[in-house]
Amino acid sequence: MSPHVSPLEVRQDLTSFKNIVAVTLPIIIGGLSLNIVGITDTIFLSWLGEVELGAVGNANIFYFIFAFVGMGFTTGVQIILGRRNGQGLLREIGRNFDQGIYFILFYSSLAVVSILLASAFLIPLLVSSNEVLAGIQEFLRMRSWGIFFTLLNMGFISFYVGIAKTRVIAVLMPIASGLNIILDYGFIFGNLGLPQLGISGAAMASNISEGVGTLLLLVYTIRNVDLKKYDLFRFRAPNLSLLKHQLNLSSPLMLQNSLTLMAWFTFFSLIESLGERELAISHIVRSLYMLITFPLFSLGDATNTLVSNLIGRGEDESVFKLLKRVIVIGFGFNILVLIVSLTFSDEIIGVFANDPALIEAAKPTFYIVNAVLFLFCAGILSFRALSGTGLTRTSLGVEGMSVLIYLSYAYFVSKELKMGLEMTWTSEFIYFSFLLVGSLYFLRKRAWKQVDV
Repeated sequence: MSPHVSPLEVRQDLTSFKNIVAVTLPIIIGGLSLNIVGITDTIFLSWLGEVELGAVGNANIFYFIFAFVGMGFTTGVQIILGRRNGQGLLREIGRNFDQGIYFILFYSSLAVVSILLASAFLIPLLVSSNEVLAGIQEFLRMRSWGIFFTLLNMGFISFYVGIAKTRVIAVLMPIASGLNIILDYGFIFGNLGLPQLGISGAAMASNISEGVGTLLLLVYTIRNVDLKKYDLFRFRAPNLSLLKHQLNLSSPLMLQNSLTLMAWFTFFSLIESLGERELAISHIVRSLYMLITFPLFSLGDATNTLVSNLIGRGEDESVFKLLKRVIVIGFGFNILVLIVSLTFSDEIIGVFANDPALIEAAKPTFYIVNAVLFLFCAGILSFRALSGTGLTRTSLGVEGMSVLIYLSYAYFVSKELKMGLEMTWTSEFIYFSFLLVGSLYFLRKRAWKQVDV
């Protein structure tokens, strides 16, 4: 037994349904609050006009590319923190967290410069409408600075998920999200005594609310976490050897996130070639898809850190027990989603579309993404378990193979066979089938025993 771990902590069953739900539920609540902000943003900007809505939508996609790549790093750090927590090397948790903050600040600085330069020189080559271009540039000039807070918040979340104490996420993230909605209403339209800033107001609201979120997480951590126990916030000189170790684990995840974004962009380019109605339907379905699957991604975050904790504790044999149980929980959630989706499909789609004909046309595709939920659940949770073992290069290979087959199928069905929108969306079955098979294959080989996390 490690001298850093109490007997009570060792006896705790990380694979129990109670523990899995306790870790996952706060992450779900935090994710729900962010989704509500996204929906509210869309509604507020639609009141400004279609140009403003489209400009901010495209600008957010561009911003999210840099944020999502940075999140690959924080996920890698989360795996390391989970492993050290399982090993009982608690002081190493603070050491890794502090060094991770250095990289987050460095990466965020590069991201701000890159976003501003791309806004000035690259995006004008990609956008034909001068009005949309002006809106994108206005938004990014303000929003780019928020990436510091976006990634610092993800760094704090990686700490709490890594040590499997996620309750704070359920408390603080909804506060920041609620503030975002209030500031959106104020800054976009000039309400609540605030200046009317339109598109810039939406960006400012996001930056301020995320900054407040960072401050709340910092204050909570200082007041409620035993800093000495974790050797947290010592901020010693940058350790290049430790950073290299973090990047060795994280860089495949950063590339993996880039690959995922590329796959979505390519898929929607294929959809665009099918027609404007098909593209409109797909954007509606994508929004709903993200809404009904974010709890599965939250369960994936929990799976990722619990697997790393288990291996750190030397309980490798419990990895598959954990995986089976998180899949059971995911399936239970999917059953509830299916009941609601099939019963209230008109009302659900109607949140994003007012045209009755468009609502009716979107139903078949909406049913397809509901049908894939069970395969989605098994595939994404197995995949997150694989990355949680520390086999991030292997998980990158599995993702690359799955994306290649997924896009090849989508291209063949849409371009060569011209089978229409619904059949093109069945590519989701192909993607998650290969993701599941590839992940289980490498998990069963137990190759993580040769990986140094």
